[in-house]
Amino acid sequence: MLESFILGICVGMFLFYVMMRIVIWTTLRQIERRGIQIEDLVQKMKEKAQVLVIPARLEEHQGEFFLYRADTGEFIAQGTTAQEITERTDRRIHDRPVMVIEADLAVMERYRATKTVV
Repeated sequence: MLESFILGICVGMFLFYVMMRIVIWTTLRQIERRGIQIEDLVQKMKEKAQVLVIPARLEEHQGEFFLYRADTGEFIAQGTTAQEITERTDRRIHDRPVMVIEADLAVMERYRATKTVV
């Protein structure tokens, strides 16, 4: 009884794998028929994602966190907790996401420790 159950699961997983391979292969063929170059499409998506996200640098001075644009050095927000920084950043830059890409490891750990779990 247990053997047939396990065999059924294995056969089902194999059939699902084969079906997904067929779907992916068919989709890629349709994309190629339309003349779309996948590598170019992926590169364009990466470029667009980089333009949309604002890179930021996080610093801490005397218990206060400061957020600056990493590319221009422009001030974004300051606060004592992650929630304050998020609220002030959203007020100032509401149309694009901000991602911290530069921060000292210890500062980032203290910053994360101020986040409240909801």
